[in-house]
Amino acid sequence: MPDERGKAKFSLQHDTSIPYLSYTQGAFLGRSVRMLLKNDPLRMKLRTVYETAMAEGLKGMVLQGVGVAWIPDFCIREELKSGRLVRAGDPSWDIPLEIRLYRCSMVHKPGVERLWRQMMKLPRDFLQA
Repeated sequence: MPDERGKAKFSLQHDTSIPYLSYTQGAFLGRSVRMLLKNDPLRMKLRTVYETAMAEGLKGMVLQGVGVAWIPDFCIREELKSGRLVRAGDPSWDIPLEIRLYRCSMVHKPGVERLWRQMMKLPRDFLQA
């Protein structure tokens, strides 16, 4: 969330304690963030103030100005574009993720077919940063 000057309210560059909005222990994105922070001194500055398994839950708390969180770009693209949210750190803090969908070509259940058709309609860059 930006401050009155449009800068990050909480910055990863500060020497002080940073309120941290965390994924729960079992969340996939939480494991990714923990790997990023594993050997970095920044993790000692992060003070967990909220936990959830859902990126949308973290987004809501960030929008309220509660703290910083790692949230997938596709979840906050519009908020970044409009200036409602700003980055708390530079791109070196990004976590590259790739999502791949596979299906068995021998399974032709109607629900699977509908889902696959919907996924194929998405623009190729839908989830890309």
